[in-house]
Amino acid sequence: MNEHILDIAGLAVNYGHIRAVHKLDLTIQPGEIVALIGANGAGKTTTLLAVSGLLQPSAGTILFEGKGVGHLRPQEIVQRGLIQVPEGRAILTTLTVLENLELGAYSRRNRREAARDLE
Repeated sequence: MNEHILDIAGLAVNYGHIRAVHKLDLTIQPGEIVALIGANGAGKTTTLLAVSGLLQPSAGTILFEGKGVGHLRPQEIVQRGLIQVPEGRAILTTLTVLENLELGAYSRRNRREAARDLE
């Protein structure tokens, strides 16, 4: 079994003929906190959109808990438990932190498991 939560290898993402991300490698271990930082236009948002299935990579692999997700639709990626939580855009500002987390687990089929994960 793969011990990594997220494994990105050789990721490349293009907007037409413009390469926004080129040969990105990133591994995230369980319990690790990772920040993706860089200048405007460095490819941070593009990377997250590719991981979330909203952009199709032109090369590379994306593994979540050891299974490929690069070919899946965004809703299928969310159902596997890989979810992007945007910040800084006043999204869902009237909800508490717990309510935002519960909303993130909305599509989970096993609600008991989702509740346990929140604890």
